[in-house]
Amino acid sequence: MRRDYKWFVCSAALMTALLCGCQKEEEIPVVSANTVSVAQEIANGVSANVIPAEALEYYALDYNIPEGFSRTPDSTDTLDIYASDTPNDYSYITYMRQENNGATDYANLSDEAYKASLDKALSADTVIQSVEKKQGDGNMHVKVLFSYPNERGKMEVTEHIFITDKYIFEMVYAEDPEADWKKAFAESEAELRLLNVARQ
Repeated sequence: MRRDYKWFVCSAALMTALLCGCQKEEEIPVVSANTVSVAQEIANGVSANVIPAEALEYYALDYNIPEGFSRTPDSTDTLDIYASDTPNDYSYITYMRQENNGATDYANLSDEAYKASLDKALSADTVIQSVEKKQGDGNMHVKVLFSYPNERGKMEVTEHIFITDKYIFEMVYAEDPEADWKKAFAESEAELRLLNVARQ
């Protein structure tokens, strides 16, 4: 099989399955002509130390990609795809951000529901090793370990899903059966941080 973005198709399908329903139409804000923007206020020295309450709701996922992976041309503003630089290595890492419209209740999503979504997305009999859910400060972190077969063995995958009121962030680490990225992946995963944008 050629190295022809099969990993990207699988990853995109996986994310679509788990984040289904998270897209919504862009809302056009209505602003009064008398409204003074925060930028103007700060520029005028009126409220230089004031952070709007709405801004405190926005988070970003901070992550570091291991050496040996390169961002592909398929990446976008909300989807980063990193392929292994090693020939014939199908390992990959993906980052994805989606708006959260509450369509999926991750707190009560069962292991069986995860497996059903993955089986459908990957057209394979996935094996779920574990699903961990942790409640954070205004957010939830779901970590899923699973595997699925390919013609060379089985892909080992770790998926991290961070859910906030505004966004859902996802990091996927997939290891080719003939590769050894366990240490590099573990180090990258340990550095994942959900950061409040307004306080950075």
